[in-house]
Amino acid sequence: MRRRVTLLASLALVLSHSAMSAPANLRVLFVGNSLTYYNSLPSLVFAVAATSTPATRIDFEMLAAPGASIRQHLDEGHLGRVLADGHFDVVVFQEMGGFPICATGSRECEASPAALERAVRLIKKSGARPIMLGTYQPTVGQDMLSRVSRETAQHLGVDWFDWGAALQRVAARDSKIETLIPNNFHPLPAGSWLAAIGLAKLITGAAPSQHAITTVCAPNWIGARPALTNTSLASKQFQPPPNCSEISESTYQVLKEVS
Repeated sequence: MRRRVTLLASLALVLSHSAMSAPANLRVLFVGNSLTYYNSLPSLVFAVAATSTPATRIDFEMLAAPGASIRQHLDEGHLGRVLADGHFDVVVFQEMGGFPICATGSRECEASPAALERAVRLIKKSGARPIMLGTYQPTVGQDMLSRVSRETAQHLGVDWFDWGAALQRVAARDSKIETLIPNNFHPLPAGSWLAAIGLAKLITGAAPSQHAITTVCAPNWIGARPALTNTSLASKQFQPPPNCSEISESTYQVLKEVS
């Protein structure tokens, strides 16, 4: 049965204070892979935006699959079709972790710069605003990855959030915070909350709430059976049972300060 991801997030969102009245509305598409669907990152962005000042309601969709690259989203035709049908205001796109710094012989990584250019042209042609979510990768230095990613975003003419650098700032700011990226791979909920705070600020231009959001429940795409695919929007696929992500007030404040 078809159910919208936004509906589930709206019903399951528990706020620590009353939501702002009459929020503005934005339609946002998230394009990526497991770094986007882990902890249902779009649902967390929705929650942060809904409690920001001023509040913004995000009607979101997600196009993602395990290990999917931007080139695959393009070459298989799914991104173009979704953009043609969706009428989105903003598209947040996330490339494979560590791209565009490439290991020798990595054809997928070497194809990334051209794929990103194609994707941005397609997004802008659709009338949407592109935003790049920078990644992290344990096998390369984060400083180098941040520099190359910044140059890529400047070349593409897009806004971007440097998730990897923000993770570094958290580690330097407060070593008491739980590990955000276990084994330097997929994020724990707090790591996804950090990306959500940074993206919500870029998408809406609004300041995050002074009070932490206590709980957000959304489809648990991690290890879902059947697995999430990029053949269609997540809301049109089988909806797995929800997983609830919680964040403490102290952790939220630190993440907000460094995002």
